[in-house]
Amino acid sequence: MRLAAALLSLALFGSAAAAAPVRVTTGAHPDFTRIVLEYDAATDWKMGRTPDGYALQVPQADLTYDLSHAFDLIDRSRLSAIWADPATGALHLSLGCQCFGIPFEFRPGTIVIDLRDGAPPKGSSFEVALDTPEPEPAPEPAPEPAADSAAPGTGPTYDWTEALITRTPQPGPTRARDHAPETAAAPPETPAKPVAEPAEEPAAPHESTTAAPLPGVNPGLEPLRQSLLQEMSRGASQGLIEMAVPKGQSPAPMAGPVDPSVNIRLGDAPNLVVRQKDDASAAMTAEGGSCFSDEQLNIASWADETPISLQMATAQQGLVGEFDRPDPEMVAKSVKFHLHIGFGAESRAIMAAFPDDLPDAPIWQSMARVLDGEADPTPAFAGMASCDTSAALWAVLDGQTVPSGSEMQRAAILRGFSALPPHLRRQLGAALVDRFIAMKDMVAATALHDAILRAGGSDAPEVTIMQAAMDIATGDPAAAAERLEPLADSSGPLNADALAALVQSRVDLFQEVSVTQADTLQEFLKEHQGSADEDSLRHALALARAGSGDYDAAFALLPLAPDAAAQVWTLLAHMAPDSALMAHAMQEPGMTPPLVATDAAPLITERLLGLGFAEQAALWLPLTATPDPMVAAQVALGRGDAGAALTAADGLTTPEAVALRAEALQDLGQNADAADLFATLGQDAQRWHAVAETRDWAKFAADGPEAWKSAVATLDPVAADPPPAGPLARGQILVSQSTSTRDAITALLGSVASPAAP
Repeated sequence: MRLAAALLSLALFGSAAAAAPVRVTTGAHPDFTRIVLEYDAATDWKMGRTPDGYALQVPQADLTYDLSHAFDLIDRSRLSAIWADPATGALHLSLGCQCFGIPFEFRPGTIVIDLRDGAPPKGSSFEVALDTPEPEPAPEPAPEPAADSAAPGTGPTYDWTEALITRTPQPGPTRARDHAPETAAAPPETPAKPVAEPAEEPAAPHESTTAAPLPGVNPGLEPLRQSLLQEMSRGASQGLIEMAVPKGQSPAPMAGPVDPSVNIRLGDAPNLVVRQKDDASAAMTAEGGSCFSDEQLNIASWADETPISLQMATAQQGLVGEFDRPDPEMVAKSVKFHLHIGFGAESRAIMAAFPDDLPDAPIWQSMARVLDGEADPTPAFAGMASCDTSAALWAVLDGQTVPSGSEMQRAAILRGFSALPPHLRRQLGAALVDRFIAMKDMVAATALHDAILRAGGSDAPEVTIMQAAMDIATGDPAAAAERLEPLADSSGPLNADALAALVQSRVDLFQEVSVTQADTLQEFLKEHQGSADEDSLRHALALARAGSGDYDAAFALLPLAPDAAAQVWTLLAHMAPDSALMAHAMQEPGMTPPLVATDAAPLITERLLGLGFAEQAALWLPLTATPDPMVAAQVALGRGDAGAALTAADGLTTPEAVALRAEALQDLGQNADAADLFATLGQDAQRWHAVAETRDWAKFAADGPEAWKSAVATLDPVAADPPPAGPLARGQILVSQSTSTRDAITALLGSVASPAAP
């Protein structure tokens, strides 16, 4: 027994006899400095004030800390020194500023401490000195009362505050890994259990498990009727369906057939499958394998309504039986209890400390990975997204995609989700909603969103992020930004996710992202390297750099964040200055624009054309599926292809299109036709310029402007009568004519407006 207890202590509570040094890394943010401590496993810890800063204590006295990189990325303005006390093992943080510390556990074994500028929050437990006397050990939990020893409604409450604060049953100071409100939360609603066939048990003498046959009903249908009554009664008791008697009828049993107008309304679990008793086929995957049953995955039944601290204490007892051998039944009970309260790492630790051939151990291992948000190297739910049981829910949570066109599987997922306890709906719901948003299944995403809100806790950070994702998916990024602003500015384990979502909502609105926000995301990315969030944070960072105007940095990130490329190109087209546009949109000889920039291609084409780069605009034009005919005509005309410009503009009647056709006709030498088009537009200057190209001086003399008429008149020689007799007289006539011609040309030039400055 002593050996087994030692093994449990080693597995669950992080004994580090041969543990590697705790890695300590830091990151600099504009308004706080972050310190990240990476332990080998989940561990108890507490932090409090010291004369020069803070100290962090953990139970293991022989831990060592790797502080070699503590000041690689930060200066000493906030954290002036950090060291481990050789006597106590406590990690000391000396402050060099008027600031305060806020610790939280990012994931099991990873503790984050933020040193923030300003005064600490009122009532912060981390401002209490650690040298205060330790509290008395907690009393041993009282024996669990018998099920029939308490009157209805007088039993102990389901205290989730205690569950979140006290994660281990050992006596001692309160664990500070999660911080719940001081007031106890209300007892959660009774979880809705999936429909399953009942066990065959003999009925008590005073009970009846079979309804009396109805007269006039086909006896062959009686087994189906009994199955329907049994399953509908169970659904009604669990709150999944509501049955109403039609108006005017008595609720008492009727002697005749049931009125077909009786209404049955489904609750959170739509499309319940009702089978005839003793005729239920086993659920199968799309590949023909067996699906895990709802009974195997009924996580809502793996705990009861007694206080979590009592259940946790009993869950640790009796794990080792006779001859120091693990008791399979007690180990299974303990594992399932920890899964029920959302402690995946602890469940895996118990299975590692007490290995046994438990048939459902692979299921529990995968469920534990899902609860901790980790990738599963050996997923037990592989291929089960098509199952008509709760296995489909866990398969999708594990990252699998629901087969296209499969409504039954979606019903199983929604049914399984509604059967989860409320706290697991909040814990897992946001990730599940994200999965369906990514699959563009907004019907399922909306149903899940509503089920999460019904579970309560709508102000939880993960629920806020989920609601923002729904806002973005439904085309309301402004509402998403309003939700996320306060959360992104706060400190906590989800502020990185909140800031990433805020950046997404801002770029969707083509709003500027601040350089500070982009720099903060850069620090978050450093801290999350190697984690499941690394790719999503790098995606957000690429958008943030583009949204802040640093397009060089944004494009440099795209090789590792290719899914952000389309939106970075769109931001370049809509928001970038001309210099940035030319730097990234201008193509080298022989190169073509990337296909990922298809959505941005029309605007990039127009902007390059407006800057006078018709050849470059012509490279971007083919990326547009249906180019604007006017833009295509302008590109062709800019490249000197007047014929293609006329073809592209054919049939366009806008003044711009008519003017473009007139310019194209001029380029083709068809000045008379061009003059007629300019005349229809009332553009006299362009019209008479085109007429001048035709050298139709008679037309000028008849209808032209006065300045043109005077100039044209000088073209005809003035005949002298009688003709001059000598050369001097003829020269005087030529001088007089040249003077008139010069005056006419001067007047003509004065009538033409100077071109506008570029």
